[in-house]
Amino acid sequence: MRMWLKRYGVENEQQLQNTLDLIYKNTKNDAEIYDLIELMKNEQTIITALHNIKANKGSKTAGIDKREIDYYLQMNNNKLLKLIIKAIDNYNPQLVKKVYIPKKNGKLRPLGIPTIIDRIIQEITRIVIEPIAEAKFYQHSYGFRNPCI
Repeated sequence: MRMWLKRYGVENEQQLQNTLDLIYKNTKNDAEIYDLIELMKNEQTIITALHNIKANKGSKTAGIDKREIDYYLQMNNNKLLKLIIKAIDNYNPQLVKKVYIPKKNGKLRPLGIPTIIDRIIQEITRIVIEPIAEAKFYQHSYGFRNPCI
């Protein structure tokens, strides 16, 4: 069985969730899923990813490019969508800003902070890939996920 995502219009958050649920269901039934990149470049998927990033307290932390989420949220919607779609089409992750945060024992732990664009693309990818991965994991593994092959 094959599932072509182009057939499914995604124009709002509910339609996106329905599509993701359908991907999960079809993956459970061993269907082949096509057009994932098209779903990644869908406006609703991008908007959902932006909302998820903005809700994260780390969105105010700039990456190596010194840009915070507000820089992108102040852009014209069409310009922002085109920028993200172009970044997906020609994805080349930026360098990660390295900072050190204190641990309870007084030592420092390195932390990598990606640029906001990289975080957006990572979140878009997570949104689209998660139902496929979840469908393949063993239903009773709650911590470390093991594929049920």
